[in-house]
Amino acid sequence: MANISVIGSGGWGSAVAIMLAKNGHRVTLWSYLKEESEDLKKYRENKPFLPGVKFPDGVRFTSELSECCQDADVIVTATPSHAIRTTAKNMSGFIKDGQIIVNISKGLEEGTHSTLSKVIKEEIPNCEVVVMSGPSHAEEVSRDIPTTNVVACENCETAKIIQDIFMRHARRALMCSIDSLHCIYTVREKADFRNIILLTKRMRVADDTTTGMYQFILFFHICIFDFRML
Repeated sequence: MANISVIGSGGWGSAVAIMLAKNGHRVTLWSYLKEESEDLKKYRENKPFLPGVKFPDGVRFTSELSECCQDADVIVTATPSHAIRTTAKNMSGFIKDGQIIVNISKGLEEGTHSTLSKVIKEEIPNCEVVVMSGPSHAEEVSRDIPTTNVVACENCETAKIIQDIFMRHARRALMCSIDSLHCIYTVREKADFRNIILLTKRMRVADDTTTGMYQFILFFHICIFDFRML
Protein backbone atom coordinates (compact mmCIF):
# COMPACT_ATOMS: atom_id res chain seq x y z
CA MET A 1 0.00 0.00 0.00
CA ALA A 2 1.32 3.42 -0.99
CA ASN A 3 0.44 7.02 -0.14
CA ILE A 4 -0.49 8.57 -3.47
CA SER A 5 -1.48 12.15 -4.19
CA VAL A 6 -3.39 13.01 -7.36
CA ILE A 7 -3.02 16.66 -8.37
CA GLY A 8 -6.11 17.69 -10.31
CA SER A 9 -9.70 16.65 -9.62
CA GLY A 10 -11.14 16.80 -13.11
CA GLY A 11 -12.58 13.70 -14.75
CA TRP A 12 -9.23 12.02 -15.44
CA GLY A 13 -7.70 12.80 -12.06
CA SER A 14 -10.84 11.62 -10.27
CA ALA A 15 -10.98 8.39 -12.30
CA VAL A 16 -7.35 7.57 -11.51
CA ALA A 17 -7.90 8.37 -7.83
CA ILE A 18 -10.85 5.95 -7.79
CA MET A 19 -8.83 3.24 -9.50
CA LEU A 20 -5.83 3.63 -7.19
CA ALA A 21 -8.07 3.46 -4.12
CA LYS A 22 -9.63 0.26 -5.47
CA ASN A 23 -6.09 -1.07 -5.69
CA GLY A 24 -5.79 -0.60 -1.95
CA HIS A 25 -3.71 2.58 -1.87
CA ARG A 26 -4.28 5.63 0.33
CA VAL A 27 -5.18 8.44 -2.07
CA THR A 28 -5.36 12.20 -1.58
CA LEU A 29 -7.10 14.12 -4.37
CA TRP A 30 -6.17 17.79 -4.73
CA SER A 31 -8.55 20.42 -6.12
CA TYR A 32 -7.55 23.91 -7.20
CA LEU A 33 -10.74 25.33 -5.66
CA LYS A 34 -11.57 24.81 -2.00
CA GLU A 35 -15.29 24.77 -2.82
CA GLU A 36 -14.78 21.95 -5.28
CA SER A 37 -12.82 19.93 -2.73
CA GLU A 38 -15.58 20.41 -0.18
CA ASP A 39 -18.23 19.25 -2.67
CA LEU A 40 -16.21 16.12 -3.46
CA LYS A 41 -15.91 15.38 0.24
CA LYS A 42 -19.60 16.02 0.89
CA TYR A 43 -21.04 13.99 -1.98
CA ARG A 44 -18.09 11.59 -2.58
CA GLU A 45 -18.83 11.90 -6.25
CA ASN A 46 -17.53 14.11 -9.07
CA LYS A 47 -20.96 15.07 -10.36
CA PRO A 48 -19.85 17.31 -13.26
CA PHE A 49 -17.47 14.75 -14.79
CA LEU A 50 -18.31 11.29 -13.42
CA PRO A 51 -21.96 11.32 -12.33
CA GLY A 52 -23.03 8.16 -10.55
CA VAL A 53 -19.48 7.00 -9.76
CA LYS A 54 -18.67 7.07 -6.04
CA PHE A 55 -15.24 7.58 -4.55
CA PRO A 56 -14.06 4.63 -2.41
CA ASP A 57 -13.40 5.16 1.28
CA GLY A 58 -9.66 5.24 0.57
CA VAL A 59 -9.86 8.67 -1.10
CA ARG A 60 -9.62 11.90 0.86
CA PHE A 61 -9.83 15.45 -0.49
CA THR A 62 -7.88 18.67 -0.01
CA SER A 63 -7.11 21.99 -1.66
CA GLU A 64 -3.73 22.34 0.08
CA LEU A 65 -0.72 21.36 -2.03
CA SER A 66 1.53 21.04 1.01
CA GLU A 67 -0.80 18.41 2.46
CA CYS A 68 -0.59 16.42 -0.77
CA CYS A 69 3.12 16.56 -1.41
CA GLN A 70 4.93 16.18 1.89
CA ASP A 71 4.01 12.59 2.77
CA ALA A 72 3.37 11.17 -0.70
CA ASP A 73 5.22 8.12 -1.98
CA VAL A 74 4.02 8.95 -5.49
CA ILE A 75 2.50 12.13 -6.89
CA VAL A 76 0.29 11.96 -9.98
CA THR A 77 -0.24 15.15 -11.99
CA ALA A 78 -3.56 15.36 -13.81
CA THR A 79 -4.07 19.08 -14.26
CA PRO A 80 -4.86 20.67 -17.65
CA SER A 81 -1.79 21.28 -19.77
CA HIS A 82 -2.05 25.06 -19.43
CA ALA A 83 -1.85 24.74 -15.63
CA ILE A 84 1.07 22.29 -15.39
CA ARG A 85 3.87 24.84 -15.04
CA THR A 86 2.13 26.98 -12.44
CA THR A 87 1.07 23.93 -10.44
CA ALA A 88 4.54 22.39 -10.59
CA LYS A 89 6.10 25.67 -9.48
CA ASN A 90 3.71 25.85 -6.53
CA MET A 91 4.50 22.23 -5.63
CA SER A 92 8.27 22.60 -5.87
CA GLY A 93 8.78 23.86 -2.32
CA PHE A 94 7.18 20.73 -0.86
CA ILE A 95 8.95 18.12 -3.00
CA LYS A 96 11.66 15.91 -1.51
CA ASP A 97 14.70 14.79 -3.50
CA GLY A 98 13.95 11.83 -5.73
CA GLN A 99 10.18 12.24 -5.48
CA ILE A 100 8.41 10.18 -8.14
CA ILE A 101 5.96 12.29 -10.13
CA VAL A 102 3.77 10.52 -12.68
CA ASN A 103 2.38 12.82 -15.35
CA ILE A 104 -0.90 11.62 -16.83
CA SER A 105 -1.91 14.97 -18.36
CA LYS A 106 -1.91 15.12 -22.14
CA GLY A 107 -0.88 17.86 -24.52
CA LEU A 108 1.94 20.37 -24.88
CA GLU A 109 2.59 23.63 -23.09
CA GLU A 110 1.03 26.55 -24.89
CA GLY A 111 3.59 28.94 -26.32
CA THR A 112 6.72 26.85 -25.74
CA HIS A 113 5.27 23.60 -27.13
CA SER A 114 7.30 21.80 -24.49
CA THR A 115 6.20 18.38 -23.33
CA LEU A 116 4.56 18.40 -19.92
CA SER A 117 7.17 16.09 -18.42
CA LYS A 118 9.85 18.57 -19.49
CA VAL A 119 7.90 21.40 -17.87
CA ILE A 120 7.63 19.46 -14.61
CA LYS A 121 11.36 18.69 -14.64
CA GLU A 122 12.20 22.34 -15.28
CA GLU A 123 10.16 23.47 -12.29
CA ILE A 124 11.02 20.52 -9.99
CA PRO A 125 14.55 19.44 -11.01
CA ASN A 126 15.01 17.20 -7.96
CA CYS A 127 12.12 14.88 -8.89
CA GLU A 128 11.97 11.73 -11.02
CA VAL A 129 9.40 12.10 -13.79
CA VAL A 130 7.37 9.18 -15.11
CA VAL A 131 4.97 9.45 -18.04
CA MET A 132 1.81 7.38 -18.37
CA SER A 133 -0.36 7.68 -21.43
CA GLY A 134 -2.62 5.73 -23.71
CA PRO A 135 -6.10 5.43 -25.22
CA SER A 136 -8.05 5.62 -21.96
CA HIS A 137 -11.06 7.67 -20.91
CA ALA A 138 -12.09 8.74 -17.42
CA GLU A 139 -15.64 7.41 -17.65
CA GLU A 140 -14.30 3.98 -18.63
CA VAL A 141 -11.44 3.75 -16.12
CA SER A 142 -13.71 4.82 -13.26
CA ARG A 143 -16.12 1.99 -14.13
CA ASP A 144 -13.44 -0.71 -14.59
CA ILE A 145 -13.92 -1.01 -18.35
CA PRO A 146 -10.80 -2.61 -19.92
CA THR A 147 -8.13 -0.32 -21.30
CA THR A 148 -4.35 -0.06 -21.33
CA ASN A 149 -1.65 2.56 -20.80
CA VAL A 150 2.10 2.68 -21.32
CA VAL A 151 4.43 3.69 -18.49
CA ALA A 152 7.70 5.32 -19.54
CA CYS A 153 10.65 6.41 -17.40
CA GLU A 154 14.40 6.74 -17.75
CA ASN A 155 14.74 4.35 -14.80
CA CYS A 156 13.30 0.92 -15.58
CA GLU A 157 12.95 0.00 -11.90
CA THR A 158 10.85 3.09 -11.23
CA ALA A 159 8.66 2.24 -14.22
CA LYS A 160 8.08 -1.22 -12.76
CA ILE A 161 7.08 0.29 -9.42
CA ILE A 162 4.51 2.50 -11.13
CA GLN A 163 3.26 -0.41 -13.21
CA ASP A 164 2.62 -2.41 -10.03
CA ILE A 165 0.81 0.51 -8.39
CA PHE A 166 -1.50 1.14 -11.33
CA MET A 167 -2.11 -2.45 -12.42
CA ARG A 168 -5.65 -3.69 -11.82
CA HIS A 169 -5.86 -7.47 -11.44
CA ALA A 170 -9.63 -7.52 -11.17
CA ARG A 171 -11.69 -8.66 -14.11
CA ARG A 172 -12.51 -5.91 -16.61
CA ALA A 173 -10.06 -3.44 -15.13
CA LEU A 174 -7.29 -1.08 -16.11
CA MET A 175 -4.18 -2.78 -17.37
CA CYS A 176 -0.89 -0.91 -17.37
CA SER A 177 1.81 -2.06 -19.76
CA ILE A 178 5.46 -1.12 -19.39
CA ASP A 179 7.82 0.16 -22.05
CA SER A 180 10.47 2.18 -20.28
CA LEU A 181 13.63 1.75 -22.32
CA HIS A 182 14.33 4.71 -24.59
CA CYS A 183 10.65 5.52 -25.04
CA ILE A 184 9.80 8.29 -22.60
CA TYR A 185 10.14 10.84 -25.40
CA THR A 186 7.95 8.74 -27.67
CA VAL A 187 5.16 8.31 -25.14
CA ARG A 188 4.97 11.94 -24.15
CA GLU A 189 5.24 13.20 -27.72
CA LYS A 190 2.69 10.80 -29.16
CA ALA A 191 0.05 11.10 -26.43
CA ASP A 192 -1.97 13.45 -28.60
CA PHE A 193 -2.18 10.77 -31.28
CA ARG A 194 -4.19 8.57 -28.93
CA ASN A 195 -7.41 8.96 -30.88
CA ILE A 196 -5.84 7.19 -33.84
CA ILE A 197 -5.89 3.93 -31.93
CA LEU A 198 -9.05 4.47 -29.91
CA LEU A 199 -10.94 2.43 -32.46
CA THR A 200 -9.34 -0.70 -31.00
CA LYS A 201 -11.18 -0.11 -27.75
CA ARG A 202 -14.46 -0.70 -29.59
CA MET A 203 -13.65 -4.31 -30.24
CA ARG A 204 -15.82 -6.82 -28.47
CA VAL A 205 -14.31 -8.11 -25.24
CA ALA A 206 -15.42 -11.49 -23.95
CA ASP A 207 -16.26 -12.10 -20.30
CA ASP A 208 -12.79 -13.57 -19.92
CA THR A 209 -10.85 -10.52 -21.09
CA THR A 210 -7.34 -11.94 -20.99
CA THR A 211 -6.98 -12.71 -24.71
CA GLY A 212 -8.60 -9.48 -25.81
CA MET A 213 -6.43 -7.39 -23.51
CA TYR A 214 -3.22 -9.05 -24.65
CA GLN A 215 -4.22 -8.39 -28.26
CA PHE A 216 -4.93 -4.78 -27.40
CA ILE A 217 -1.61 -4.32 -25.58
CA LEU A 218 0.25 -5.81 -28.53
CA PHE A 219 -1.56 -3.53 -30.95
CA PHE A 220 -0.78 -0.50 -28.79
CA HIS A 221 2.94 -1.30 -28.70
CA ILE A 222 2.98 -1.78 -32.48
CA CYS A 223 1.42 1.67 -32.83
CA ILE A 224 4.00 3.21 -30.48
CA PHE A 225 6.77 1.59 -32.53
CA ASP A 226 5.25 2.99 -35.73
CA PHE A 227 5.02 6.46 -34.21
CA ARG A 228 8.73 6.34 -33.36
CA MET A 229 9.45 5.82 -37.03
CA LEU A 230 7.71 9.10 -37.98
